[in-house]
Amino acid sequence: MENISSKVLANNIYKDGLIAALEHMSSESQNSVSQIIGDNGDLHVNVCHMTNEKKNKSFHWFNCVAFQDQVCGNHLPDVHEVTLEVVLVSSFLPSNEDTQELKRDFMILWSCCIVNNLPSFGFLKKSVIYHIPHQ
Repeated sequence: MENISSKVLANNIYKDGLIAALEHMSSESQNSVSQIIGDNGDLHVNVCHMTNEKKNKSFHWFNCVAFQDQVCGNHLPDVHEVTLEVVLVSSFLPSNEDTQELKRDFMILWSCCIVNNLPSFGFLKKSVIYHIPHQ
């Protein structure tokens, strides 16, 4: 009987804590964003030899976390300066400079692949750059 009452008490403490957390989050300023995320976990444990004392067990858990975002953009205006009809497709394509830089990076990567995977180029391993220079 004590086991059942302790479970009821634990559930009430859990519910009270969750309600208190929700009330606290809802009382915060309108510029803050709060989220509650949860996920369940189920586990079924079979025993090798079932008896009256040893039975299969099924566990069902639910984990819940509530947090307040550190950065919120609710106070920012919802103004669009440009619509998609006005934007040219070419503005999304890489520039010539971007393409040249990408080719330089690929040359470094390909040289590493070639000397590491083709035995006839193994003598060049000491002259290959193994790290792409970047800021």
